[in-house]
This record gives sequence, structure tokens and C-alpha cells, in this order.
Amino acid sequence: MTNKELSRRIFDDIYSRGRLEEIETTHDQHCRLRDPTRETILEGPEAIRRYVEGLRTGFPDFRIEVDRQVAENDLVLSQVVCRGTHDGPFMGMEPTHREVNLRVAIAQRFRKSKVVEAEVYWDVLTFLDQVGMAPAHSIHQELAAAVKGGGGFRA
Repeated sequence: MTNKELSRRIFDDIYSRGRLEEIETTHDQHCRLRDPTRETILEGPEAIRRYVEGLRTGFPDFRIEVDRQVAENDLVLSQVVCRGTHDGPFMGMEPTHREVNLRVAIAQRFRKSKVVEAEVYWDVLTFLDQVGMAPAHSIHQELAAAVKGGGGFRA
């Protein structure tokens, strides 16, 4: 299995289907995950398991769809769309029952067919806007208006 195929399997089986038992076979025991919403780097399969459980608790229908991937040596870069309905608690927020549709970039480094490092790049402001959280919603509206020529952004 190529690293790109393994990356897609991780997105499909673990994240989209919730097969958390697969983490042990797809992630190195010292794997590290960086996410902009976390103060610290997550390390090890158990931390990854809790991370995925948190996503799937907040979004029980969570799924990842791969748009494109580029692989070079041990690195796979993926452009994906994450979708789900905010039907459970997530990041301290009570369920809003709103649908989220968010483009995300993910870099994964593999060694011996296991993830040793991953970094997630996602637009937290757009996510907060989609679940209707202020002030993200008003900031997003002001930015959109400024781009359309509707006025400047107020700092």
C-alpha cells in the first residue's frame, strides 16, 4: 500500500467511519499531531484516539472527502473537505445542529507504513461562522462586505 493509499484509508476508516482500533496499526507509537486549536502537540495513538473521539462526539456524522493528494518520499499532502452536523458538544460549545462544510489541508509524514507526524491546517474562523458563533460570524460578514466593496474592516 502506498502512503497516499494509507492516508486515504486513515481518513475513511478512522475519521469517517470511527474505526478507532485502526489507529494502532496506522500510527507510530510516538506519532505527533499538530492542530491550531490545541495548545500542545498531541503525541501517541491514545492522544490521536481522544482527538478523533472528540471530533466524532461533536459531529457524529463526521466524514472526510479527499479532493486531491500529493506525495513525495515520506510526505503526503492532502486537500480535503470535512463535513458533519454539530449534534454534540465540541470545543466547549453546546450542539448547534448546524452543518459544517470546511476545506482542510493535512500534511502527514510516514515511516514504515505508519504516521509519525501530522499537521492539520483549518480555518477556525470559518468553522465558528458556520456554527453561528459570535464574534466570528460578524467578523466573517465584515470581511465578506469589505471584499465585495461594501466598506472597510473595522478593527
